[in-house]
Amino acid sequence: MRPFHARPEIDSRTIKLIIGVIALGLAPLTSALSPTVIDSISAAYYEGGWAQSIFIGFLFAIAAFLLAYNGRSRRELVLSKLAAVAALGVALFPCACGTHAPAIPWAHALAAALMFALLAAFCRVFYRRARDKGHA
Repeated sequence: MRPFHARPEIDSRTIKLIIGVIALGLAPLTSALSPTVIDSISAAYYEGGWAQSIFIGFLFAIAAFLLAYNGRSRRELVLSKLAAVAALGVALFPCACGTHAPAIPWAHALAAALMFALLAAFCRVFYRRARDKGHA
């Protein structure tokens, strides 16, 4: 066991748990706190108030934890940083929801697709890693 001062501030399992809880809470919270019915999570950007704050804040939190996560290989390190940039792109570039026309209409969709693809890839890697340990 490493000495106390050599331990990481937040271990990788805690980072994964926090990202998962934030990601799972994003949709229900933005929907519940939106003053009107929204067609997508991204539409919360235009709602203002708590829905907008939760949407942007949660994406920034996901990006921060992804930046803190280094993984077990150089590939995981690079992919986590790329996913963090994609999460920031989702937060900073609004979608073309409803009648709103953003300055860069493709940026939000590209960032969202990249972020979800990378998070799904991480889920697959973590699943395989857990399965290879031989636990039920």
